[in-house]
Amino acid sequence: MFFGITKEKANAKLQRAFATRNFADAIEAYRKLIAKNPKDHELFNNLGVAYLESDALTESIEAFQKANLLLPACVHFNNLGRALLERKQYQSAREAFAKGRELDATDPMPWYNITVSLRNEGRTEEAQRELVEFLKAHPAHANGLNDMGCHYLDCGETDEALKCFKKAVAIDPAALSARLNLIRLLCDSKQYPEATPHLEILAKQGLNVRVHADKKNMVSIDINGSPFYRTKNS
Repeated sequence: MFFGITKEKANAKLQRAFATRNFADAIEAYRKLIAKNPKDHELFNNLGVAYLESDALTESIEAFQKANLLLPACVHFNNLGRALLERKQYQSAREAFAKGRELDATDPMPWYNITVSLRNEGRTEEAQRELVEFLKAHPAHANGLNDMGCHYLDCGETDEALKCFKKAVAIDPAALSARLNLIRLLCDSKQYPEATPHLEILAKQGLNVRVHADKKNMVSIDINGSPFYRTKNS
């Protein structure tokens, strides 16, 4: 089955696995390639990604560590931080993200992930301060804008939240969390006509969107068969 496997074929297996959520073939392919070329940092990094997506955290951490031994790189340290974050090893994760940021200050992901790590650890105020500084440096980061929008919502500043969500989806139309937050906020504000184009975009992106509105202006929205929004009782 793996006769003549190449890095390109292994990478294709990895990409297909993101759709099927079965990473076994990709893992086996990378392991066979590494046995032939144990000094290829990219193979270890991609193997780590396949393990990480399979929730094999110990194996993913080991693979990313080996990738960094061969070539310290921002992407390797960022992925290592992601695996450590899944293990709830917050301090170690931030150290990995910080190293990645040090190696490539132009890549926003390690810094953004520092804010995620702080938030996941429950250090909300520190996470928010870090997010503010992050967005000063990377004002067009869709996930960062979405997180800022959520912060404004928590503070009751709906107008500012709306601006953040709108900016996020304008920058990245595939920013699903930001678009869902935007739709929910528009519906809560009874701005149903403004929400409609965003629901149509979700449908065009392949999601199954069902909207029902009764004569009492009560709106329900289901996405992929699951309840997404219901008009709140007055």
